[in-house]
Order: sequence, then structure tokens, then C-alpha cells
Amino acid sequence: MQNLKKYIKIIIIVAFIIIISKIDFGIINGYFKSDIEFYQTNLNYYNKYIASIFVFLSFLFLYFKNRNKPKSKDLNLISPEYLKFSPIIIFIALVIYSDFDKTATNCSLIINKLKQLSSATREFKIDSYDEKNKQLRLAVEKELESGVFTEELEFYKMEEVVYKNLVDKENIKLKFKIGLLKIPFEPEYEK
Repeated sequence: MQNLKKYIKIIIIVAFIIIISKIDFGIINGYFKSDIEFYQTNLNYYNKYIASIFVFLSFLFLYFKNRNKPKSKDLNLISPEYLKFSPIIIFIALVIYSDFDKTATNCSLIINKLKQLSSATREFKIDSYDEKNKQLRLAVEKELESGVFTEELEFYKMEEVVYKNLVDKENIKLKFKIGLLKIPFEPEYEK
């Protein structure tokens, strides 16, 4: 029980990481799926390196925690006293490494909404209007790895009255807020 009190901060951090990575808090609300995917492709390049650094740092934590203790006669790099806590450290490292993509994306989306730096207007092709869900379906071109373009649907909530009053039923301009990490969010219909 005493060891549990010692490592309560570590347990809280692990719980926080698991909660952020597993539970949907509606973090992606206000973002278009294509914008999140574009950001993730840029972020994924660095994620494995960053996650590997976290894993390495967690093992360094064991080493430096052991260094502060008086030297023993054994030539062990990490004493058996601290090796019994290594499963906790390994667990933290694995949680961070395995869910790092989703955790990094979720944290980035939260940070992005903290401050609006600017705004941008984008034009979309209207695919159709879903009267049941009151959503406008927008066709977004997406480039595949082979250089071929495909269309993907994005959904924008719009009242039926506003949709019927649209002058141009083929294209629509939406104004986005640009956040701290330059990810567009919270689109608004621009007349």
C-alpha cells in the first residue's frame, strides 16, 4: 500500500492518457474529417520518433532514480529494488507508444481550439442535402498516394430553410477559424 502511495502520480498520468485516448469527448466536433486526416498524415511522420523518445525516457527514469541511491556492491545497472517497479514503467511506455497517434491528435485538436489566429474561406461542391439529419453533404476531393483524386463526403449541419434559400445549390462557401496549429475548425456559412 505504501508503494501505491509513492506511485499515485504515475498512476494518475497513465489513467489520464488512457482516458484521453479511449473516450470520445466530442473533440472532433467542429472539424472536417478531411482536415483531421491531413493533419494526421503530417503528424504521423514524427509520431513514432516522439513515442520512441518517451519509451526511452521512461527507461532512463528507472536508471536515474536508481543513481541517487547509495552504491551497492553489486554491479547491477538497475537495482532489484527498482526492477520490481519496472512493469509500471514498461506499461506507461507501451500505453504511450501504442496510442500515441490518437493521443497526439486529440491533444493537438484541443490545443488548436484554444486560440483563433485567423480565418479562411473555402468553397465546396454540394453533393446533396439530408433532410432527416439536417445536414449538407459536401464533396471534397482527396488525393490518394498514387496521385489519383477521389471524392470524400463531409457533413455540415444546416437548417432546411437556409438550404432552400441558397442561391447557388451547386457550391457553397464556408468560413473556417484557423487555430494555433493551423487546423481549420468550426465552419460557418458565408453568404
